[in-house]
Parts: sequence; C-alpha cells; structure tokens
Amino acid sequence: MVKEVRQWSDRKKKVTVPLFNSYLFVQVEKTNVSLIYEASGVLGYLNWLGKPALVRDSEIQTIKNWLDKEGIDEVKVAQLQEGDRLQLKNGQFQGKEAIIEEIGSKKLQLILPEMGWKVTANIQDVL
Repeated sequence: MVKEVRQWSDRKKKVTVPLFNSYLFVQVEKTNVSLIYEASGVLGYLNWLGKPALVRDSEIQTIKNWLDKEGIDEVKVAQLQEGDRLQLKNGQFQGKEAIIEEIGSKKLQLILPEMGWKVTANIQDVL
C-alpha cells in the first residue's frame, strides 16, 4: 500500500491505495492454480511468455524495502495500453501529447498528432 494525494472538487486528501491496482499476488502450488478462479472478481492470470507470471519472494521484499524507505512521498504505477494518450515528460518532444500505438519491452511506438509524426521512444524517457 502507498499514500497518494487525491483531489475532490473541494479538497485534497492523502489516501492509502494499492501500489499495483487490480492485481492480487498469490502463492499457490501448481496443482491448485485453478482454485484462484473461485475468488470473486478474478478474471485471469498475468502471463509472461505464455505461462503465468512468477514473482519471486525476493522481488516482493525488494519492493517492500523500497517503499519503507524515508523520503518517498508518492508512488504511482502506470499500466500503459495501446491507444492511451500521454504527455511526454522528457526528451526533445517534452510537453507534446502522444498516442501509444505499440508497446514493446523497452520501447514505445508513439503517434504525435500535433506534428503528424510517428516516433519510437524508450519507455524510461516517456514517463
């Protein structure tokens, strides 16, 4: 869980929200994987290379340690999808609006409608 500032029409308030919205991490034996679907609202697994994605305990602990450190006021994890509109934060197109056309592991294909261009950008340069 992380703290995030939410704004209503009349005020701002810090609220506690899940770091990974709409995700549930479970530890289950391979023989019991189908039991997950008995939980209300479960639609499927996050897959990687055609198999259910695995998150190691050490990775979960690394995230917890990172969040416990002093000085982190707000964290936001964005899940990008094709068709999303975003404003570029860095690079030579900083401040321009872009539409995500294709998502790769490290790069995005973006359409810059204002300029009529299609560009490839490194993910870390966009966010």
